[in-house]
Amino acid sequence: MTAFESDTPWWWTWDSSVAQYAVLLRLLVDGRVTADEFEALFLPLYKGDRTKWSEEIYEILDQLFYTVDGYNRDPALRDNDVDEKELTSRATLALGELGKVMPASDTSDHETIPGERDTIPNATSCLHSSPRVSDL
Repeated sequence: MTAFESDTPWWWTWDSSVAQYAVLLRLLVDGRVTADEFEALFLPLYKGDRTKWSEEIYEILDQLFYTVDGYNRDPALRDNDVDEKELTSRATLALGELGKVMPASDTSDHETIPGERDTIPNATSCLHSSPRVSDL
């Protein structure tokens, strides 16, 4: 193992109340869960969460909640609702914003989002450390 490698998952240094959302977001962004699966996991998690986050984190997760709540998998019923592409795009933005307020201490397993100065965990590091959907 080199100085730049770590057995510690990228989310390990994050507050656990935020890390669970970041891991779920990463799974959607990386295509490891569908928008339907993400919706089914995120909504009950968020609705049942009584954490008193900082204002920054609350705003990020609350905006994400409204996006997920507006998601509609059926194009015939969608009208102005959020589709899978938009949900994934907004999830990417939310993950980047969470990375700004909850940065991991070791950035060697991180990548920069195009157009962003801050980093988020890359797919490779997440694949080795994130739970499977059935484990969430």
